[in-house]
Amino acid sequence: MLLLPGDRFIVRQFSPVVTIGGGVVLDASPSTRKQPVEDLLAFLKIMRDGSPEQILAARVARRGAIGLPLNEVPAEMNIRREVAVKLAAQAGLKYCNQVLVAPAAYAKAKVGVLQALKKFHDANSL
Repeated sequence: MLLLPGDRFIVRQFSPVVTIGGGVVLDASPSTRKQPVEDLLAFLKIMRDGSPEQILAARVARRGAIGLPLNEVPAEMNIRREVAVKLAAQAGLKYCNQVLVAPAAYAKAKVGVLQALKKFHDANSL
């Protein structure tokens, strides 16, 4: 079944017909790696109560240095690509080669690259 964030759902039993529960989809593409429960609850709270900019920033930050490809945002947030570009600018996200990256992850990766370059140049001065 295809469900997108914001879609409503109902879970029913068919024999006998009983409604078990229902709700609203918050995250249609959950992370495959284990997360501390506190982090997961904070993420889901943002998905439920956050502004579109906060939701996009949380989705991007969850991916770390890998980032979130811009082409995947429409499926993850149920929005058009053009809207995603505007939200990314409003949220202050870095945009590199069609991938959105959180500023903190970008800064950390930049420091790592500069340290690797310095180490290489120190070992190979010529």
